[in-house]
Amino acid sequence: MKVVHVGQYHRVDDSRIFRKECISLAQNGYQVVYITSDFQGKIKEYEKSGVKVKVYPYGPVSISGLKGIKTLRRFATGIRRLWMAYQYVKAEQPDIVHIHEYELRYLIALFKAGKRNIRIIYDVHEDTPRHYGRDYCRRYGETAGKIAEKKYEITERFFCRLSDAVIVVTPHIYRLLKKYNKYTVQVCNFPIVKADSDETVKEISRKDKIVSFGGGLSKENGIGMLLELADLLHGQLMLAGSFAGIDYHSDFQEKYKDKIEAGKIVYRGYLTQEEMEQFYRDSYLGVAIYKNTPNCYYAYPIKMFEYMAAGIPVVISDFPGIRKIIKETGAGILVNPEAGEEIAEAVNRLLDNPDLAAEMGRNGRKAALSKYNWGREEKKLLDLYDIVAK
Repeated sequence: MKVVHVGQYHRVDDSRIFRKECISLAQNGYQVVYITSDFQGKIKEYEKSGVKVKVYPYGPVSISGLKGIKTLRRFATGIRRLWMAYQYVKAEQPDIVHIHEYELRYLIALFKAGKRNIRIIYDVHEDTPRHYGRDYCRRYGETAGKIAEKKYEITERFFCRLSDAVIVVTPHIYRLLKKYNKYTVQVCNFPIVKADSDETVKEISRKDKIVSFGGGLSKENGIGMLLELADLLHGQLMLAGSFAGIDYHSDFQEKYKDKIEAGKIVYRGYLTQEEMEQFYRDSYLGVAIYKNTPNCYYAYPIKMFEYMAAGIPVVISDFPGIRKIIKETGAGILVNPEAGEEIAEAVNRLLDNPDLAAEMGRNGRKAALSKYNWGREEKKLLDLYDIVAK
C-alpha cells in the first residue's frame, strides 16, 4: 500500500515526519513517499531508509500586475504552493495521503472531490485557532483576534470531519478535536530512545559545565532571555540550530559579540539529528525557556524529552503539560519564563550540585526508556494505519 506524507514548511529530514512516521511505516511494509517544499533551496529527489523524498518549489509568485501588492502576492503564492503540492501528490497515485500542514488543508477537499478511493489522515501539530487568534489580536485588536480564532476553529473542525482519521500531538489538542472524527489518535512526538545506548550517556560529574539549547532559535523559544542571562550562569551557554531568519542571526552576532568572544556563548550552527543527540549527551543540562504562547503553553515539547533521553536534567518553563511530566518524573526544575533571576538560579543550582543534576538526569533517562519514547507511539500510528488501510 502506497502512502504519501506531504508538508510545506517542514524540512526534508524532519524529526517527526521523516525520521519517525515515514521510516516506521516503511519498516512495516508500506511504500512511503515524503513530499515537501524546497524552502531551503534544495530541489532534489532521493531515497533514504526506504523512503522516497521529493521536493516541490516553494518560492514566491511573480505575476505581472501584482508587484507591490503584498496581500495579493501572498494569496497567489499560497494558491500556487497548494496546487504544486496537489500535483506532486496526485502523480504518486497514493492509497493514503498523510497531511502535515494546516496550510495544506484544502488538499483534503481536492482529493475527496476527485471521488477516488484515497484515504486522508490529517496530522495536527499545533493549536492553530489559538495561534492565529493571538496573532490577529496583537496586530488588529481583540475583536479581530476572537473572529479569527472562531474562523480557524470552524475550518479545522470541518477538515477533521472530512478526513478519514486525525492524528494529534498533545492531550490538549486531542481534547479539542476528538469529537470531530471518531478515528482521532494522539501520537506524541517523543524521541527515538535505544536501551542499548546507555554507555553513551556520560556521568554528569565528568562533563564540562555546558548549558545547552538546540532547535529553532527564536524569540518564542526564549533565546533572548537565555542570551541576556549568559553572564550570570556558572557555565557556558551553547546553542545549536537554525535562527528565525537572517536578520535575527545578524542581531545575535552583533548584540552579543562581547559574550561570544569571551566564550560565555557558543553557537554550534545547524546540526543533523545524530549530531544534535550527541550534543545533548555531551551537555551538563538542557534549558527550554518557552514563551507563553498558545502553541507552547499546552505543548509537549520534543526538546524536553530529548534532554531526558540524553540523561541530562532540564530547566524548563512552568506550563501545565510540562509541569505534569516534570513533577511525575523528577527530571528537572520548573521556572517562570519571564523571571530571569529565577531561571539563572535554577541553572546554577544544578551546575553547582552535580549529585542533584545526576539524579534528575537519571530520572529523565529512566522515564524516556520506559514511557516517553517513539517505540510506544509507533504502535499507535501503525494501529491507526491498519484501520485506515482497510
